[in-house]
Amino acid sequence: MIHFNKYGSSNKTLVLLHGLCENTEIWNHTISELSEKYSILSFDLPGFGKSNINTFVSINEMAKLIQNEINALQIKNPILIGHSMGGYVALAYAHLFAEEISGLILFHSTAYNDDDDKKIRRKKQIQSIVKYGKVPFLKNLYLGLFAEEFNNETAKQKIWHLLNHAPENGIINALEAMIKRDDHTKTIQNSIFPILILAGGKDKIIPLDTQKELEKLSKNCKLVTLEKSGHMGMVEEPQKSISILRSFCEEIF
Repeated sequence: MIHFNKYGSSNKTLVLLHGLCENTEIWNHTISELSEKYSILSFDLPGFGKSNINTFVSINEMAKLIQNEINALQIKNPILIGHSMGGYVALAYAHLFAEEISGLILFHSTAYNDDDDKKIRRKKQIQSIVKYGKVPFLKNLYLGLFAEEFNNETAKQKIWHLLNHAPENGIINALEAMIKRDDHTKTIQNSIFPILILAGGKDKIIPLDTQKELEKLSKNCKLVTLEKSGHMGMVEEPQKSISILRSFCEEIF
């Protein structure tokens, strides 16, 4: 089972997929701003929030679980919005079910899979969590999320609180799933739907230069930059993020 919350009653649907160690709460502002015009499904990815796991769940399997729920609700051709790891799940969905979506938004996310160095780093992170628990990993993750200039301590503490609720087995599953995930540059190249790449100008996790290269893969891609944001644009530049999301969705719907 995979948990999700549903908002709105429109026949135009947005599917929100959160990032590593997050849950549906990361989208609260997005939901409040967009649910009057659109129906929204906000999922807890397996291992996080209320989506418990007791066995390994791959990125592709996450996409299939989400598709099952969307089909059960008889929702047609949603726009997928994936933040960071949620973008990896959205790309897997777009690859497996390309004709079932209207558009794709990669919010601080990428189609490239991990190179060998990053896979090694993730494996070491798993070993560290097993040996020392999740807190050292979460502290390192947290330190890389924001642009140095972002000084809203209240917002930052809310993110830390959110991260700290992630269970260790969920974090380990997610790290293993990201190590094993497919490269989706061909999914971008062969896309039959519009794609928005929403990047942070000061993102330390997925650098802007990488996103500029991604945009070149398809004429269906459009790159928009949140110049003041690191990896958490929905928190660092919330209103600008909403404006960009709304504009893209209005072009499609």
